[in-house]
Amino acid sequence: MNSEIYNKVKMAQRFYYLSIKFEDRLPKSTVKFAKEICDAYTKMAKKMELSLNSEELLDEILK
Repeated sequence: MNSEIYNKVKMAQRFYYLSIKFEDRLPKSTVKFAKEICDAYTKMAKKMELSLNSEELLDEILK
């Protein structure tokens, strides 16, 4: 998988996770923005048909 795209997807998902976790402390626009970013990067990865190979998947599981 293209590591640059993978890292961006991972960061976007983490940003969305944290915005949901601290939803009561953040403006609603921040949560909405995080969701839009996460959706955009995830759709981009799906459109490019990117997925982890077995080595990358193993690395992720062992982290």
